[in-house]
Amino acid sequence: MKPAQVPRELVAALPRGGGAEWSHLSGLGAGAWLVRRPEGADVVVRRASETEERAARAAAEVAAGPVVLASADGWLASEYLDGVRVTALELSRPVWLAELAALLRRLHSCDVDVAQAPMADARRAYAASLGAGELTEPLRAAIDDADRLERELSGAAPRLVPAHLDVVANLLMTSGGLRLIDFEFAAAADPARELGQVIWEAEIDGAGARRLVDAYGSDGVGGYERAVAWSWVAGVTWTAWALSHGDGIVMRRYGLRSWERLQSHWWRPTGEPAH
Repeated sequence: MKPAQVPRELVAALPRGGGAEWSHLSGLGAGAWLVRRPEGADVVVRRASETEERAARAAAEVAAGPVVLASADGWLASEYLDGVRVTALELSRPVWLAELAALLRRLHSCDVDVAQAPMADARRAYAASLGAGELTEPLRAAIDDADRLERELSGAAPRLVPAHLDVVANLLMTSGGLRLIDFEFAAAADPARELGQVIWEAEIDGAGARRLVDAYGSDGVGGYERAVAWSWVAGVTWTAWALSHGDGIVMRRYGLRSWERLQSHWWRPTGEPAH
């Protein structure tokens, strides 16, 4: 049954057909619904900010995301992409890294105006919510290093592009190739930041990171070193995030493992600006 909060204007703009079934779509928040239609062309209807809508429309134009069908009053309707989520293990393979690089190049070529969204504010908020015993001196020092490094990287960014910034959790393999869904965190960013976040979140090793940057085009991100520097910044951010949400056993274990990865990571800040 159609939720009452979905605007009539949005429903009226959807593909016609009888017998459509609405069901809550898990994984996309409380305001997301899958509309299954007997004749096909299933639709995802969800709450979306203006920025998310603009980013989703731009991504669709370069075959980086699903086609946007309609929008109204903070709601967005897009085609449902029938695909399989790509795992972090799969992303470590050269063929996948090459295709992902091509997908991100297309997305980053979009002509759409979106605001910047630094990681530093979120990182500091996560740190502030940690207890005295959780915010250890080594972690505090890592957060300070990440703040400094993010300022340096952002100040020397060769260009800003429309970036997804939550790639690994929202990557699908479809009949048309790799596609991205859920542009909730889309923002203008250094392209090296996008690649760096992917490297950290998918746990790509040094050799894989270089393959990804080379496939994207090292000139396009300002060099391999910039991408792996952003990876370290992302690692500190996600570590603070996980530990600040560590009431559950799974999240707590993830935070501790993330911290262990940071300590043994193959790249560390040297105190010199990354170029």
